[in-house]
Amino acid sequence: MKDIFEFFYTHSTEGLIITDAEFRILGINPAAEDVFQIAGSTCIGSSLVQTIPFQCIDLTFENIFETLTLEGSWKGRVSHHLPNQTIQLLSCNFYQLRQELSEQTHYAFLFDLISDSKLLSASLLLQQEQYASFLKSLSEGITVQTETSDIILCNPAAERILGLTRDQMLGRSSVDPRWRCIHEDGSPFPGETHPSMVSLGTGLPQRNVVMGVYKPDGDLTWISINSEPIFDNNSAIPTAVITSFNDITELKSIEQSLKKTEERWNFALEGSGLGVWDWNIAKQEIYFSPHCRRILGFEHYELPDDIDTWRSRVHPDDLPVVKAQLIQYLKGQQERFEVEYRVRKKDESYTWVLDRGMVVDIDSNGMARRMIGTHADQQQRKQMEEAERQISQRFKAVFNSMYQFIGIMTPDGLLVDVNEAALAFAGITMQDVVGKPLWEAPWVSYSETIQTQIRQDIARAAKGEFIRHELEIAGKQNDSTIIDFSLKPVRDENGIVTLIIPEGRDIGALKHTEKLLQEANEALAKRAEDLSVSNAELERFAYVASHDLQEPLRTVTMFLELLDARYGAQLDTTGRTYIATVTRAANRMKTLIQDLLQYARIGNDNFTLKSVDSQALVTAVIESFGQTIQETGAKIIVRDLPRLHASETMLYMVFHNLVGNALKYKQGAEPIIEIGYRLEDAHYEFFIKDNGIGIHSNYFDKIFIIFQRLHKKEEYSGTGLGLALCKKIVERHRGTIRVESAPGQGSTFYFTIHKKIKRLH
Repeated sequence: MKDIFEFFYTHSTEGLIITDAEFRILGINPAAEDVFQIAGSTCIGSSLVQTIPFQCIDLTFENIFETLTLEGSWKGRVSHHLPNQTIQLLSCNFYQLRQELSEQTHYAFLFDLISDSKLLSASLLLQQEQYASFLKSLSEGITVQTETSDIILCNPAAERILGLTRDQMLGRSSVDPRWRCIHEDGSPFPGETHPSMVSLGTGLPQRNVVMGVYKPDGDLTWISINSEPIFDNNSAIPTAVITSFNDITELKSIEQSLKKTEERWNFALEGSGLGVWDWNIAKQEIYFSPHCRRILGFEHYELPDDIDTWRSRVHPDDLPVVKAQLIQYLKGQQERFEVEYRVRKKDESYTWVLDRGMVVDIDSNGMARRMIGTHADQQQRKQMEEAERQISQRFKAVFNSMYQFIGIMTPDGLLVDVNEAALAFAGITMQDVVGKPLWEAPWVSYSETIQTQIRQDIARAAKGEFIRHELEIAGKQNDSTIIDFSLKPVRDENGIVTLIIPEGRDIGALKHTEKLLQEANEALAKRAEDLSVSNAELERFAYVASHDLQEPLRTVTMFLELLDARYGAQLDTTGRTYIATVTRAANRMKTLIQDLLQYARIGNDNFTLKSVDSQALVTAVIESFGQTIQETGAKIIVRDLPRLHASETMLYMVFHNLVGNALKYKQGAEPIIEIGYRLEDAHYEFFIKDNGIGIHSNYFDKIFIIFQRLHKKEEYSGTGLGLALCKKIVERHRGTIRVESAPGQGSTFYFTIHKKIKRLH
């Protein structure tokens, strides 16, 4: 029987492999060596699964071995990849062998090569369907690309992740310009550096390459890519590449959120000026954040991470306090560790820090193993506290040096502080009034009426109202004075009144001065009224007198003309000279009376204000001097002049007088007169400039006084009323008139007219 088994084992056309109960190979016949293209001597003792890996469409190794163990046999078909990557289909019969009178178990594995084309096709088709189903079930995207990187296979997950259909992907290469890919830093990801291209070019697999891919709809998808090159017949050059990739967009989003959160946390810590420390108590190791080091003036790499270094920099006077606080906290004697102390900086100066910390890990015995905490730079706060102390001292000094009475009190009227001026006036000390209501203080306690008023004032100030009025207060030795009293509410950031500032400025002397000033004003007003009445009567007198004087003057003039006409031929030279002299005097008298009437009329008549074209008005003035201009050869230059609101009649008089004077007071040369204006904020300023005889500065004011003349009537005609008339007219228009001149250098008269005059003054 043994000979028969050995003959069958050696000469069988079916491959036979014998294993023990653990599926370790005990023997392999020549047919099996041919089927699997292996040497049997090298396989003895090896695992069947590792030596001859085969695949079953329906079952795994574990399923087959479990069936074989329980049922004693298994029959089916498997596929096997030869070393040259050729796939062969095998018909299998697996049996359990048990020897009589022995508990040892062995297994026999019979393999027969299937050469029937129909069976092969059916099996391969089934495997292909199984493979396709497997690819469809994957959530991971899979593509297979040729040596030119053209995609020849893709699974549904690849379509979903990339947002492309199978037809859109097949035939597309990794360097196709339609791909829009980026690196994690946002820079372009060239197709030539795609993992599939790298694997095809180098023959090396690529792992966990992160790429951002824009879908056709514009959405950005992040993927992690692995690529595996495929070789044919031991070729060193890949003939294809399998690329797998996962959608990590959500993971990237989470990473970015975590990064932003970390950045915000770091920014918050840095922005708040807090340095972070992490102390491993058991190992006596400590981590200091860069800001901890910066507080002391060190760079992040300069200060060692050990507790002794920090301890050595604590101010010697503060170190016992720090140790005591820490021990009390670690023993549970206080809820938190918080201590303020000085630390030596890099430049050997000391700075204040606020150290806060808490235990975050304890051992099984309840002992602290780890603490974390923060350092806050307190140097600026300490400096501010010192500055506040100095400011407080200065405030107190200023507070007490003030001459007016001032204090501080609560909203219910209790005095908190009072300055020395107020105490000295009443002859009292701070202890006499602090903590007491203002209405009970000596300054106002003399009168129940004033006390009631003060209580009402305080109640209104406590609601936010500013109080101010005059108040009579009492001082020492029955002294008293009147003060400008006020209550100013002080609010906090929420608008709530927290303090009231009572203040009193002594105005006793001022009230006395005001009384004297009022009496003086009343007397002045009476004098002004009397002067106004006098001026009005004088103007009325001048008007009436001038009007009444014209009648006898006309009679004198008429009879002089008759006398000259009838008897002039009979008179000798002296007689005719007398008649001429009287006639000239009468004409001067007539001119004087007319000017006086005109001057009086300017103050009495109601002239109409209207829009005046000053350009046309000046043209009319110049035309009225036509004969004089022709006789003297005068040249008059008129600049652009404005339209303004004024009395046309009065404005005509001003220009007529000033142009007439420029023509009258000429030098030997031909008169040159320039008329123009400039616009000021509230006025039009006109000017009339000439090249005449000029005026000495001593007479700049005198020439505008009525009847004042600088020349004899034999030299220049006139009554001395022209410039006085101009001054009166300009002043009624809320303006001024002045002159700039020098003897022999001509004169420039300036006058202003208010831009928004509503009525004559």
